[in-house]
Amino acid sequence: MPGVRASLGFLRPGQLFEGNQEVDGGQQEVPYKVDVRVLGVSFEEGTVCGSLELSGIPSMTIPINTFWEGEVRGDTLYLILFAMIRISPFSKIIDNRNNFFFTKQWGANDCIDLGHWSLFSQFQPLRSDVKATGGKGLNLDELDCIFMRWKEVQFIDKRPLHAGLTIAGFYYMCLDRTSGQLEGFYFDPVSVPFQRMLLQASMEDCFGFQSGAYDLR
Repeated sequence: MPGVRASLGFLRPGQLFEGNQEVDGGQQEVPYKVDVRVLGVSFEEGTVCGSLELSGIPSMTIPINTFWEGEVRGDTLYLILFAMIRISPFSKIIDNRNNFFFTKQWGANDCIDLGHWSLFSQFQPLRSDVKATGGKGLNLDELDCIFMRWKEVQFIDKRPLHAGLTIAGFYYMCLDRTSGQLEGFYFDPVSVPFQRMLLQASMEDCFGFQSGAYDLR
């Protein structure tokens, strides 16, 4: 498809990312363990979704599982999930065709967006253009990274939660297409600011998913 990269590297159905999330600026004794699974892709809609498992929370004896959807900046995707979860267009790839750097929802304004995107070193060459025009004239397909917004939309496990956890906010994400490093920062007006997530793509098999076709075996 013209204008879309032939490959999105590690952003593919079934891909697992493993790492940690720091909630209190890294001050907690042990960062929470995070596993993220991408569950599908589409180059037409600029959307992405998957599951997120959070474990190691002191007040929780079991991992927390959520379903997230996203926006991608750099290429377009649509992710398909198991039948138990509905598909919707919350999480996006920032591609300057379907989706742009400024969020316009979930309590984020342009200043908040710019502050969070600026935490990524890959964003620095783009910052002045995004600040001036929203970056709408940039060709993001030429970048070695993919910018995204991920929005958690529901808890997968229906067990009662007592840890004060919320999924009201969303993540600013940046994926290095070459190394498979995935970095993110969580934003929620009522939560601890700048919660950092740092993940690495796993080399495991994608358990039956096939890129380019929605095939769940």
